[in-house]
Amino acid sequence: MRYIVGGGAASISMQTDASAPAGKSLVFFDAASTKNRWEPFAWANLNHTKGSSTVEFTVRIDANSNFLHEWRDDANVYTTGPALRVKPTGVEVAGKVVAPATVGQWIRIKITAPLDTAAGTWDLEVRQTDGRVTTVNNIPNKNSTWKRLNWLGFVSDSAVASTASMGMIRATNTTP
Repeated sequence: MRYIVGGGAASISMQTDASAPAGKSLVFFDAASTKNRWEPFAWANLNHTKGSSTVEFTVRIDANSNFLHEWRDDANVYTTGPALRVKPTGVEVAGKVVAPATVGQWIRIKITAPLDTAAGTWDLEVRQTDGRVTTVNNIPNKNSTWKRLNWLGFVSDSAVASTASMGMIRATNTTP
């Protein structure tokens, strides 16, 4: 993964964290002083063009977090497929809360989406620390023309001081 912090007090760092699934976490420290609200952010360049992709990650937020996750293509004017926000009010898709997100607790998010000509909708699974699972299927992509996963992004989109942590991430592609 690559990252941009945005200056000021914002930063991203890998930290030892015994509560994280792998014993360490990637921590996003956001600040009101960042030049752009969408900083800091981290991303991975992928080349998933056929079949379907699955992305799983764990995230822990604080009371001020606004953690954005998006799948984008690499077009000059990019389009977005799956997109969600993790906030203290819950996991949001298209501005609607679809699952709980408890401040200070790890949640596991799993997204599966078909690519290429089968693209159009995606499935979401949110697993809480206590084992509760929320599943939402057939969520429309943010942009109906999105077909491929080239940019996998994680953005701290708070306009205030906040901390969000990622404890695990896995991206897989199954081709036909």
